[in-house]
Amino acid sequence: MSDIFTHYFPSITELQHRLCPRWRISTRFSGDTRVAQHRALLRVLFVAWKQRLDTAVLVGNLAEEHRGGYRRQLKRLANRLGEGMSLIDALEQTPDVLDDDTVLAIRFATQCGTIEPTLERLVDQRDDTENRLQLGLRQSMIYGAAITAIAALILVFLMTFITPVMEELNSEILDESPDPRLPWAFRSLVATCEYLVNYAHVVVVVAVALGILLFAGPIRRYLRRVVASRWVGSIARVRSARLMSLLADSLEAGRPIAGSLSTLGRYHFDSSVRQKLLLARNEVEQGTPPWASLADANLITDAESIAIEKMNTQPDRVWTLRHLAAWKSEQVGRSREKRSQLVQPAVVLLLAAIVLWIGFSYFQFLTHLIESLAKP
Repeated sequence: MSDIFTHYFPSITELQHRLCPRWRISTRFSGDTRVAQHRALLRVLFVAWKQRLDTAVLVGNLAEEHRGGYRRQLKRLANRLGEGMSLIDALEQTPDVLDDDTVLAIRFATQCGTIEPTLERLVDQRDDTENRLQLGLRQSMIYGAAITAIAALILVFLMTFITPVMEELNSEILDESPDPRLPWAFRSLVATCEYLVNYAHVVVVVAVALGILLFAGPIRRYLRRVVASRWVGSIARVRSARLMSLLADSLEAGRPIAGSLSTLGRYHFDSSVRQKLLLARNEVEQGTPPWASLADANLITDAESIAIEKMNTQPDRVWTLRHLAAWKSEQVGRSREKRSQLVQPAVVLLLAAIVLWIGFSYFQFLTHLIESLAKP
């Protein structure tokens, strides 16, 4: 009897484990950006490396604190680490679990033997600009989507119930008037809505295609690694700054510049930068000064090349490289932040213009109706 009671009426502790199998620190709907998630993983990797802890266990525990796609990525990373794969190989085979620049820095540090100082530098390198940009973009997208959904419902109601009544009024009352046509704004509104209804399937296909471009991992990686630096100047400047930072680490570790260029040319994620690095490496091997070779390959500017070349000692060149990289990243960050501040006002103005157009269309129809009825 006691066994039956125990089986069907478990203790409070067992009930808690069944109903709440895991306790999480994070909320159900986390507001963390991808930058914040990457930073948390980077800190876990640094602590595990420095204190010689089991990286797979720590990454698996971190995965339990996340939900959605990033949790699955962390679990795949933990599984690969648990199978005995090296840290850098596991990171490279788990795309987007860390950003491309961080993975490249860890790969380069692994080749140079400077993994611990590189991880420490990446952890201490706190720049909230990208985090603020992602938060602002997310808020603008949520705001725009919410207002667009509400406006679409209101427009559907107007076009379904109000517009047919107005058209019937126009046909019954104003047929004998000198100008029975509907006002131009109202006609444009009706024509636009009819066009959207007739080509709704095209609108859906375009929306799905845009969603795939925005959220599909392989396409985003292709755009980021192949297209971005060739078409967006700010991204090319940021990658130039990250390259100078890596070269500073290499010089500080005492590694030859030609070997560093060869390693970066082999592992860099951007195909255009990879080709330029290999070209600069070939020129260095033929006797060209390294910084002039980088300038000829458009990886750094001529002024930066001259400034680095004028430094007589290795510590001075390391200091110059790092400060030039920090200055360039800061300049690009400020420029991007200023442009991002225009996104939400632009969304608000666009939606306000649409609402004004709809309101003016109905107001113009009523004005036209009153003027037509007032004529003798």
